[in-house]
Amino acid sequence: MDFYYNVAKSVRLTRLGALAINGTVMTTQLNRLAGDYVASFEFVHPKDIIEAIREQKTPRPATMWTLGNEIRPSDLYCYLGARFGQPNGLQNFLRNDDSDNLVHWEWHLKTSIGYITIAGLNFRTDVWITGDKLPDTEKTEFIRQVKSDFSRYGKEMAHIRKEHLEPWIEFVNPYQRLRRAVKQLIEELDKLNLNPASDALPSLLESEDLSAGGDQWRDRAADYSKAIGLSFGIRAMVPVMAESFVNLLFSSLRCDPFEKTDSFSMEFFASRCTFEFDHSRTTAKVSKDLSKLAILQ
Repeated sequence: MDFYYNVAKSVRLTRLGALAINGTVMTTQLNRLAGDYVASFEFVHPKDIIEAIREQKTPRPATMWTLGNEIRPSDLYCYLGARFGQPNGLQNFLRNDDSDNLVHWEWHLKTSIGYITIAGLNFRTDVWITGDKLPDTEKTEFIRQVKSDFSRYGKEMAHIRKEHLEPWIEFVNPYQRLRRAVKQLIEELDKLNLNPASDALPSLLESEDLSAGGDQWRDRAADYSKAIGLSFGIRAMVPVMAESFVNLLFSSLRCDPFEKTDSFSMEFFASRCTFEFDHSRTTAKVSKDLSKLAILQ
């Protein structure tokens, strides 16, 4: 009984959720996100981020969440920009000033339990929490805290939305998809390196070694059979690719997607395009300006 009593006496829960037994601290999982977690965010200079990465010798518990439109990416960008200024994450130094990026913006902030990284990608927002392993159920609490903090920075968020964001429309570009597919088929056809003149083989009846001659015929026949399949694929896709390019060009020169009175424009985009209004980062833009056709391609 004394043994169990002494063990029970030496067990205690620390403030950070660590379990101490006889002076030995063992980390346990925190099941709840602190009520002031989002309020504890602090800006970190990129130099300090690099130093922290270099000094970290042992892995720390972490949580990774993916956000779709639970928080609109444009709202989250305006909120973080209003509160902390320009994005300070290391991924910002790797991006190009266009829509062709893996990560479009990233904030790395200090929190009450460690660090948090919030990165905006094409179709989702990734959140990495370093310092604790949280259950997925706490994701709802995180979203609630962020949204409830919008009201504190409403004026600054409105300014960023008006002065620093551009209204873009994202849509599926059939021409670009078909162009890539045709290009890939042509590359595969070129890799076969076929030349009917030099690839001509003697008749098997005239071959001195029927076994070797048969192997040569089978190898070359397999390459030419593959080439025929690739050729038929290219021939079938090129007319469709040309049609999609004409439709894209005609639509870009003729219509404005914001002119809802244009019945042709609405019918065209309803049948050809998939719109995404909830994401501030996009991959294509419809414009009457000929100089912007390169973006569409």
